[in-house]
Amino acid sequence: MTSPPDDLRRFQQNTDVDALLAHAAAAGHDVCEIRAALADLEPIFTALTYGEHPNVALLDRAALQSHTNGTVQVARAMVGSDRADLKSAGFQVIGLLDDPRLMDVLLKALHSEVTWLRLSAIEALGRMSAVYSRPVLEAMAQHDDLVTRRTVAEALAGLGA
Repeated sequence: MTSPPDDLRRFQQNTDVDALLAHAAAAGHDVCEIRAALADLEPIFTALTYGEHPNVALLDRAALQSHTNGTVQVARAMVGSDRADLKSAGFQVIGLLDDPRLMDVLLKALHSEVTWLRLSAIEALGRMSAVYSRPVLEAMAQHDDLVTRRTVAEALAGLGA
């Protein structure tokens, strides 16, 4: 029998949704919520299985928000992966979900030395409600990195800044 951290790692390394469900059950999370979120995120996992770039436009935002607690847990697990494809997809899900409980994940990525992580977080913020994202994006507008500043400007323009 595997332990909860091992189950989480199996999900993060192999996109093993059964392992994530086992981790959730062991951690006392609402497995039904997580199962529903995983079902709604299935197009993302299918694309990743085939080495394709997931299309977040295929997801039903209202469905994800109807079981937001489960979706938050899945998005955290995705972003916690060492796999760039799963982590990147997690940021897309966070942007679509638009839940302020995930701001800590985005703030951590914004301060990363890794450019693509910063850009993924900025793009997610650009999809979120301006109430949450505008102050954070404005604080990043003077970043040392030119690409980061440009991505922030695009995100703010998308918010109507």
